Amino acid sequence: MLKSVSISSSGKALFLSLLLAFALASVGKAEEAYISDEAFSAAFTRECSALIANKQHVEGEVIRTELKRELRFSQSLSPASPLAPADNNGGNPVRSASAATLIVGHLYLCGKCDKWHNNLAGGVLISSGGLLVTNYHVLKFAQAKTFAAMTRDGRIFPIKKVLASSEKDDLALVQLAGAKDLPFVPIAPSAATGDALFVISHPDAHFYTFTRGHVSRYFLEPKGKAKRIQITAPFARGSSGSGIFNENGGLIGIATFTNTIFYEPKTSGNPQAVLYTGVPSASILSLGTD
Repeated sequence: MLKSVSISSSGKALFLSLLLAFALASVGKAEEAYISDEAFSAAFTRECSALIANKQHVEGEVIRTELKRELRFSQSLSPASPLAPADNNGGNPVRSASAATLIVGHLYLCGKCDKWHNNLAGGVLISSGGLLVTNYHVLKFAQAKTFAAMTRDGRIFPIKKVLASSEKDDLALVQLAGAKDLPFVPIAPSAATGDALFVISHPDAHFYTFTRGHVSRYFLEPKGKAKRIQITAPFARGSSGSGIFNENGGLIGIATFTNTIFYEPKTSGNPQAVLYTGVPSASILSLGTD
């Protein structure tokens, strides 16, 4: 579900950074910003590679080792905790959720050239100090040199530490290095079947895509009996770790995977439906102490 993109010459990187700056200049104004997907991707690669060059990164192997420990966070993550909503977007829940949605990924070398390549997904900030929730599988890459997260306004933060994780639930709670005063959203109680919701995600590197839908059902996976939320709001590969939000902008789940149903599954003929599945907020809350 992740998208792999590479960067070319330094001249092109400069041009793309200007495009990114132009796109971000309109944020908060009456006119909507026009997003350059290529500029976002290039900015992530450029800024993350600078972290590596300046030795400000954490090695990917360190993050993977911490991920496998599957620890619990030392504090409660309940909706009644100090992780209250930060309303600096005029009460607009979509803008608040978008500001708290980050581009999360890693850099790697392909072995065929000396350029860094990126693999990008999503994550959601749940505190102003850089607590971020994403999928476990977003950090499970053996070839990753380092992991980082980038805000919508282009700031890059190394992933410093895995604070809690669950492979069964496909969740990871991480701490971003040097993060403070960041926009975030609260973890909300589970929504009921039929409740309206929206998703802010990065499908196939189409960054900050908004889709709307409803809670379709809650179910247990056949293997492992992990809790899942099924929704009707579309998302696609590259959306892993992105947020599922209620109408007030509270986090009710994390987008995780899709499943296409075919009438003739043996031949993959006649696709009939796509099911969109995430991890519910109850599982996110279980990462913390009671």
